[in-house]
Amino acid sequence: MERGLRAFFYDYHYYLFPDGMTLEELRAADKVCVKHLKEERCMAPDFVYESVVEEELTIEAPERIFEVEVNLYTGAEYDAILKQHVERVCPGCERYEDDGTDDLEGHHEEMSLDGVCYLRNGEEEPWSFGYCTFVFWLRIADKLNDLAACIDAGDQEKLNSLINEELEHFYLPLRFYGAVRGGRYCLYLRGDWRNSPSAYMTERYLAECGALATSPLVAAGWTVDYLLPEGVVSHKSAYDERCMGRVEMTETGTTVYLYVPEGEDSTARANDVFECMAEDVGEYAALCAFAWVEPTPSRVGMLPRKKFARQLKAAANAFLASMDAEDEHALISPFAAGYGYDGGADEKQLPYREKLAEGFTQAPDIALIDRGVLDGAKEELPWWLRVYAFGYLYFPNVHAGEDLVSVIAWYLGNLKEAPLYEQEESGITAVNLGFGYGAERGFFLDMMVMDEKRFLRMLRMLAPMLQAYGAKAVIVNEHGAVAYECGYDFLPAGGLN
Repeated sequence: MERGLRAFFYDYHYYLFPDGMTLEELRAADKVCVKHLKEERCMAPDFVYESVVEEELTIEAPERIFEVEVNLYTGAEYDAILKQHVERVCPGCERYEDDGTDDLEGHHEEMSLDGVCYLRNGEEEPWSFGYCTFVFWLRIADKLNDLAACIDAGDQEKLNSLINEELEHFYLPLRFYGAVRGGRYCLYLRGDWRNSPSAYMTERYLAECGALATSPLVAAGWTVDYLLPEGVVSHKSAYDERCMGRVEMTETGTTVYLYVPEGEDSTARANDVFECMAEDVGEYAALCAFAWVEPTPSRVGMLPRKKFARQLKAAANAFLASMDAEDEHALISPFAAGYGYDGGADEKQLPYREKLAEGFTQAPDIALIDRGVLDGAKEELPWWLRVYAFGYLYFPNVHAGEDLVSVIAWYLGNLKEAPLYEQEESGITAVNLGFGYGAERGFFLDMMVMDEKRFLRMLRMLAPMLQAYGAKAVIVNEHGAVAYECGYDFLPAGGLN
């Protein structure tokens, strides 16, 4: 056994430092011969001699190198420690099966030598929203023959009944639409122009999990998407007469004015118009434009359906351009907005966020939650806080203008490269919401956390980078807000304001 060995972390892999080489010399090198500490039958920062291999390493991004201390054990030493933790921690977990042997197969990738397993789920413990979503799509995959029959028969009502009887186990019923396009069965989760930002992001999450490369529906040749594209559905021509409106774009935003005669229900009229616009320009473009709807009894300046649709398309394109989304526009919420605090300390702000001067978010009703909401009556909590958590990373020493932000973004954006990353089991653990910058120094990354345990496991894979930058992780759920020091162990952060 050797403890406290000098090593470095680079692109999700660990290596021992070459003898006598400094960190500066390593970062200046193009290629170097190293001992690669593979995470095979072990978990960083503890490794086994049997998984060490010598290789030549090419260093293309030296700014992504972080120094770290590691420990080396024989396989027998490592397993002896791990076995004690397994016997203590694993009983009672719904994933655990005691076969009466000393076989540790599977435990090396799940439990570290500190005895913490972020995949443990007690038999009476509720499932996370992320895991419920994973199981939901498995069950939908078992119904594909029935769903295909509904699509072939044009029976959208039965299709929705079959899907929602599974969805209602953990979420509200939603609207789905099935079609055949390009010779493939397609399933669309339909949007609603009256959605809140949190509902929009939640429903998009559900659809994106079904569209993962590892999804059983994708494996069966199906397409899953959130929001109908244009041209999929044809509505009753009678809607044409009701579809009159105009779009007004100013520097402060876009407003859609709908013609609603005196005495008519404006919501019913808006629903009909949205259905028409979803057909003509697609649901995403319609949602972008319908973020601000204003009913009016005046017909002045109102356009018929086709001209109105062209205006809506232009408004949606302008929205995308303002977000600088390029080809990534499907990842931007119609509710995306910038925000800022006055820079003063506010006792109602969540940990560290009183230092947040300006930011951008895809879901303002999530990112702008404060302690005042958490301190109120539990029944008054936002609905989404009972479904999943809000999480954010705070980097106290990273300024907006520094190159370090690009390093953080690279590591968070390439988690699939981590040896212990298991997308096929975890689905999507967290969803990026936006970012913010501090009034003095500091950088924030906001996320919807769909599985709190897997979120911490994900951050553990980034431990050397997070430790180097002094990062804090904050998880906000229905029980309150908890701040952690980031590393291999997530200890409560001290010195909170």
